[in-house]
Amino acid sequence: MGQNKSFVLLDGKPLIEIVLEKISNIFERKPVIITNHMEEYEYLGCEMVSDLIKDKGPLGGIHTALLHSPTPYVFIIACDMPFIARFFIEYMAKRLGQEDVLIPHNGENVEPLHALYSKDCLPAIERHLHEEHRCVQAFFQDITIKYIVQAEMASLQLPDYYFLNVNTSSDLAKAKAWLEQGLTDAKY
Repeated sequence: MGQNKSFVLLDGKPLIEIVLEKISNIFERKPVIITNHMEEYEYLGCEMVSDLIKDKGPLGGIHTALLHSPTPYVFIIACDMPFIARFFIEYMAKRLGQEDVLIPHNGENVEPLHALYSKDCLPAIERHLHEEHRCVQAFFQDITIKYIVQAEMASLQLPDYYFLNVNTSSDLAKAKAWLEQGLTDAKY
């Protein structure tokens, strides 16, 4: 994108503000932003925590979130997913059992930055971080994982654009087109 995706504008709002607005009232605890650039996010008024192990990408952020959280599970969400919906996140929280990770899987890909993670993941995450593995899915083989599969998501009528990550200018153009065409439902 050539800039911090958090502050890319969609419908006149930075992506981070869109995501925070959607998740702010879902859980008892308010969202915590994991960032190494706190000054950029101060205006949001959220609690912020720096990565405990620097330069490890999203896996380092998940590690920090789990260590920081007073709860046994954390919901991890990317800042660039503007079409997430409360009903699906609540569905995930209600569906959570004893697994270490509950994660959507569309048949081809998983959504590791739209998932619930248990503190029980910490030993596996730490082992992979110390082995210089930065991919979030690197530790999945070492934990108990449950998937919300494509058929289950289809039964909930999740739209195609639900998991759109705005990673490129092309993705941003798609998101803008969906908004302009009125293809995004108000519940999203």
